Amino acid sequence: MRDNQITKEFFDWIRQGNSGCIFAKLFVLRGGDTPWEASVIRAETFDAPTVEAIGETLKLASKRSEAIQLILPNIKTPEQIARMISCLCKNPNWYCTEIIPKPSEYTSSFLAGLRWKLPDAVNVNWVLGFADIETMPPTRRAPYTSLAIRLGQPGTAPSVAKDKPNEVRSRKKENGLVPVHLADMPTPFLKDDAIKKTWVLTEQTAGKMLNPTPEFRTNAHAKVTFALPMDLRDSLIGCFTPVAMDSKSEIGAEEY
Repeated sequence: MRDNQITKEFFDWIRQGNSGCIFAKLFVLRGGDTPWEASVIRAETFDAPTVEAIGETLKLASKRSEAIQLILPNIKTPEQIARMISCLCKNPNWYCTEIIPKPSEYTSSFLAGLRWKLPDAVNVNWVLGFADIETMPPTRRAPYTSLAIRLGQPGTAPSVAKDKPNEVRSRKKENGLVPVHLADMPTPFLKDDAIKKTWVLTEQTAGKMLNPTPEFRTNAHAKVTFALPMDLRDSLIGCFTPVAMDSKSEIGAEEY
């Protein structure tokens, strides 16, 4: 299948509302209003040159787009995903942290939080992962394994939706860097009232898709890139980066 066909299939999945995110659906439908590009990477195994090439792709994309979808059609199994994470984290621009569920939450999966440091040396991206594997929540089971990356700085949508004008300044830093996420994508086609309504609708829609399985809600947190079988945890321990966080609040899009 050609790259453009793979890209179309992935974004059709988003357009059809399968992610539960109404904002994402609008971004795809409106195209050029909020540039969200894609790059198909056909590697089955990752090595240093592949990671360096991805880095160049991200660097160039950050100059022209708000986000990029790295689509990986040949990465299909949890084991391949774990090896990909391990290889990415050998590069200083990437790191992975283990996401520990809150005491009130439950999951039988290992939760990997993959991070990419933006070229500005100020922000770090919470990479949003998609994969058609059993441990991923339904809102992330896209037709292809992929990484969604916010390429710019914090946006205003979370502060508008939460009525918190200082939301960006109140975010917890990770190792001195301010987290960014797809929720930071600019929404020039929506006024403030529409942003608030769309945010609430997204929470409701995704919530219905994740219920009645508590584990799916835990695995769908925005800070989680991939929910993987627990037996893969040991293979990734060596690439975990301890995360020093300040005492401020979390990023606005905690749940989905």
